[in-house]
Amino acid sequence: MLFNSNEFLIFVCVVSILYFLLARDVRFQNVLIVIASFVFYGSWSLPFLLLMIFTGTVDYVFGRLIHSSRNKFQKKTILIGSLFVNLGILGYFKYGGFGAEILQDLFSVFHGEIQRSVWTVMLPVGISFYTFQSISYVIDVYRGHISAERNWVTFMAFLTFFPQLVAGPIERAGHLLPQFKEQRSITASDIDQVTWLLLWGFFKKVVIADNLAPYSDLVFSKDTYPLTTYLFGTLAFGIQIYCDFSGYSDIARGLGKFFGFDIMFNFRLPYAATNLRDFWTRWHSSLSGWFRDYLYIPLGGNRRTLAITCRNLFIVMLVAGLWHGANWTFVIWGVWHGAALIVCVLWRKSEVHLPSILAWSLTMAVVFVGWLFFRATSLQQLYAMLFENRDALHPLWIRDYLRGLLIFIAPLAAIETIQLIRHDLTWPTLLPFVPKSILYGFIFAAVLLYWENEGTSFIYFQF
Repeated sequence: MLFNSNEFLIFVCVVSILYFLLARDVRFQNVLIVIASFVFYGSWSLPFLLLMIFTGTVDYVFGRLIHSSRNKFQKKTILIGSLFVNLGILGYFKYGGFGAEILQDLFSVFHGEIQRSVWTVMLPVGISFYTFQSISYVIDVYRGHISAERNWVTFMAFLTFFPQLVAGPIERAGHLLPQFKEQRSITASDIDQVTWLLLWGFFKKVVIADNLAPYSDLVFSKDTYPLTTYLFGTLAFGIQIYCDFSGYSDIARGLGKFFGFDIMFNFRLPYAATNLRDFWTRWHSSLSGWFRDYLYIPLGGNRRTLAITCRNLFIVMLVAGLWHGANWTFVIWGVWHGAALIVCVLWRKSEVHLPSILAWSLTMAVVFVGWLFFRATSLQQLYAMLFENRDALHPLWIRDYLRGLLIFIAPLAAIETIQLIRHDLTWPTLLPFVPKSILYGFIFAAVLLYWENEGTSFIYFQF
């Protein structure tokens, strides 16, 4: 059930009516949220719904056991058990096929063979997101940052809240879980923000991302174009993946606010970043913060020597690459960003400051070259793009291609420039009635124009 589908709109209307009829008792609202979330996720796969319920229940029990234990060794043993279950399941579904591929390559050296189809595993939608959210809950209970939740329904409502279940943001229990225990309400100001977040989120997804997807697919469907053509395709993909993912996050935040919840912003104008560290505080900040708190800092962070700091940054980005999927292109993307972050750290030590426009240009160059690695379908295609097509000619459609890119990128650039200048991601909510109505009307009309009965899936569902 996709956000950008008629089916989901009907689903939300039904849930909303029932939700506000139960407004006097948050316990009944939480039961409804759990049921709705199960229906939402089960629309993809009932077996994977059962898997999610199982892993959630395991962490609910482990959290209770850690909280009630007085022995540090027991607490750590239970935590390790939780990590073993969560990472074991995640590893099986995300990396079993990748491991089989590596074994295939190794055995081929000795003329052996493994049937890869035996290792083919369907990936549960959003498994990385709800698994990381569940892991952070157990770790926070272990660290004493939060108390273990005693009510299973409340915990499952936190873990499976359908607006942000399958593509984040990856919420923290300390922020979201208490909201399920409080009376929720929505004000006129909230409605204004809900309207903007939903309109802008759907515009980025339906109008920009879904229309740029064919541009990206057209270029990356072959490996016979010159490198500059792939750079144009990478530009299309970079905007596509941003609008696709940030559009989902805006819709999730808007839906959450409609039901009385505060869901974190996951994107804060990342393409305005003037250095790579700044970029990673703006892009998918819930994942960046997760890696910072549960991997980078435990490794030592930047509290030790410069060499260890660089090592830790590299490890984090390598893991981030693997988090996105079992493909060597993701590994290369992680290595690229890890190496670039190390360069940023060393540059900061030199205390040499670049002009803002140059710093921004270099940062975007690093980011979009990274998207080239990320979007490549295989190592073979990546090698062909970079080294084999130096004498190839641009395809005949390249001018129309660039014209189309500009048409779809222009409204994004205009809105985000104002957001950047005003330091406010929801500035349209402050506009006078007439200009606000014109802007909202234009966005709504554009969404209706490009809306399709069969919605296009969000890119990050595969992660």
